[in-house]
This record gives sequence, structure tokens and C-alpha cells, in this order.
Amino acid sequence: MILILLLSASTAAATPKSSPVTPEELFKQANTAYEAGEFTQARAKYERLLGERAAGPALAYNLGNTHHRLGARGQAILWYERARRLAPRDEDIRFNLSLARSSLKDEEGLLWETLDRVLTPTELPWVVAGLIWLLFGLSGTALWWELPWTRIRGGICVLLLLLLPLGGWWLARARHQVASWAVIVSPDVEVRSGPGDQYTVGATVPEGRRALILNRRPGWVEIGIPSQSLKGWVVEKDIAKI
Repeated sequence: MILILLLSASTAAATPKSSPVTPEELFKQANTAYEAGEFTQARAKYERLLGERAAGPALAYNLGNTHHRLGARGQAILWYERARRLAPRDEDIRFNLSLARSSLKDEEGLLWETLDRVLTPTELPWVVAGLIWLLFGLSGTALWWELPWTRIRGGICVLLLLLLPLGGWWLARARHQVASWAVIVSPDVEVRSGPGDQYTVGATVPEGRRALILNRRPGWVEIGIPSQSLKGWVVEKDIAKI
């Protein structure tokens, strides 16, 4: 018995331990599975990556592609939306998002999606802060050196002409970002007048539609769709926040 135990222990010691798969290797494996047409396997690997690190634009984009191949239009649009927020200027993301939305005839991109290509949500605050710094710096310099107004008037006017629209854009953009946008991820979701099955169905929303989250109750979410002037309650599992 002792000899058997010793042999078992030596055998276990001689067996090399498999090294854990790194996120980079797992990402490559998921890409390989996708290219081989094994979309379910690719999705599982991409989703496993989500548990190990935050979704970057490449991971979100690839998840969108995988869901699109699997016919899950709502999930595809959801992940394309997330990818676009992380990389607003990426043309592949924008094209695939537009393609996924094409079946929703009245669903169009928001104005912010175009403006984000000019200045991203990260760049815009820095530009506004830089203009404010220049404005106060120029004014402070003029006061310190007692310069006449006529010498700094042109610079002040130019800075104000830039600062006022960009500052308004920044405030409006910040307000838009605070709003909880989501995507319908189930086919033909019923919108009810209240949070429960006993309430009447007022409309049916197609998969992939973008909506605002207005309120929550256990198992239910109140949504608003401004483009359709629609407001009501849907089951929580049928919607996912962007």
C-alpha cells in the first residue's frame, strides 16, 4: 500500500501542470473559432474574457459580429453601440452598427454619433478647459500689464466665439451621457401600461430598438422611445443597458 501511494505521488509530481490561458491567448482562440465559423464557441470565449477584464472596443466589436452571425440582432446592436462609445471614429464599428440597424427602417443614428467623430466625449472637456484657461490667461495678462482693451479685444472675441458653442455642446453631451440608453434584446417585446402582466399591451417593440430607461420595478423596466413618442413597461430581461 505504501509503495502504491509512493508511486502515485511520484506520477502526479511528474505530470506537468497545464499553464492557465492568458487573456491574449483566449482572445486569439476566440478569433480563430470565429474565422472557422464556430460562432457559438467564439461567443463563449469572448464572454469568458468579459469576466476577466473590461470590454475594450475590439472585444465589444467582435462580440457584436458574433451575435450578428448567430442571428441575435438585439445583442449585436447592443455590442456595436458599446464599441462605438469606446471608439467613436472607428469606421468598421460604425458601418456594422448601421448595417445591423438597417432592418429597423425608422431607427437612425443620433446626432451625437456624428459629432463624436469631430471631438470624442473624452476630448471635448479638455478642449473646453483649454479655451477657458486661455481666456482667463489672456485676461489676467492684460490686467497685469495694464494693456488697453483694444489690444486683446480680438483674442477675447475669438475665444468666446469658440467657447460658447463648445461649452453648450459639452453640457448637452454630458446630459445625454447621463441618460440611461438601452437596447431591446428580445424579439417583439410587448410594452405594457404598467409593471406587470395584468396591465394592457399598448405596443410591440422590435428587437434592436434603442430606448431610454426611465424607471425600474422588480422584474420590470419603464422605457421611453422618443422617436415614436412611446412610453411603457417591459420585462427586465428583454432590455440591456448600453
